Amino acid sequence: MKEVYRHREIRAGETLEVIETFPGRIGSGYTREGYTGATPISVERYNEKLRIRELTRLINENFGEDDYHLVLTYEKDKRPDSETAKVYAKQFQRKLSALYRKRGEELRFIKVHAFGERGALHHHFIINNADKVKVKEINELWPYSKKPQYFAMYEGGEYSSLAAYLVKQCKTGLCNGERLNGKAWSCSRNLRKPQVIKDKEINKIMWKEPPVAKAGFYIDVESIDAGVNEFNGRPYLFYRQIRRKEMLFCITKEGLILKSAEANKYLKRTWPDLKVPKRFAVVTDTGQVLTSDEADRYLRRKNNKDIQENWKDIGKIIRKEKGICS
Repeated sequence: MKEVYRHREIRAGETLEVIETFPGRIGSGYTREGYTGATPISVERYNEKLRIRELTRLINENFGEDDYHLVLTYEKDKRPDSETAKVYAKQFQRKLSALYRKRGEELRFIKVHAFGERGALHHHFIINNADKVKVKEINELWPYSKKPQYFAMYEGGEYSSLAAYLVKQCKTGLCNGERLNGKAWSCSRNLRKPQVIKDKEINKIMWKEPPVAKAGFYIDVESIDAGVNEFNGRPYLFYRQIRRKEMLFCITKEGLILKSAEANKYLKRTWPDLKVPKRFAVVTDTGQVLTSDEADRYLRRKNNKDIQENWKDIGKIIRKEKGICS
């Protein structure tokens, strides 16, 4: 009897997440030696990981480098309790939405209440940029500090580090033990939902190892999460692919990958007479210019090599649990 595993792909903006899992029941070919089950700490850790992934998808799907991450703080003598602070944040949200409507725009947002490292209560808003709405107008909506702090969303379309930062913000104030109850974040109803584009069962004993990126994408090596589920003792694999948006890449003689402006500077220094096409291209460490499918295959081979170097120990854990360790 063959094993069956579940394969899912979730598209969110410029990213594609792949999730491989086995059913919860314990079947033939598996060993549960050393499996002790989940603890309250591991349950919380697992739930936090899922919250981070959910928020990452939501940000990736709805926001990009033209949008803003706002932080609303309070002057030291104006800090309210947590419930009052939520009311203030809600008032700001409604005023901001009204301002967008007045300018003929529609507000999209994600809101997070948080305690800082020193216990200072504050609020995070990720909002869409609107050309007709001025920063000065937004500042006037928040009277509890000098002005909101603005952070531009970074390039690339992948915001897992921002999501992790927001989810991990202290939920308990260090000064007085206050807690922020409720969901880790809230959002406007007009946000697009990430799409599950594949969800099927595959009759194979194991998925392909190590994972390989699709054409036009690369795998974020740091996103790879593989091991044995603490709840059922079964192997799992998660990783995130990111669509390449840059048009020019170059490989330095030290093996580093440079993109866009950095790549241009390096090429002008190293090969000043080299003619680089304006379309998607890769310049190798020997000065060879690759374009189109050839360039994509080259980058994917390099990405796959990086993954293989990090896969040895990960794959060993999974194969041992499957009983197929060599």
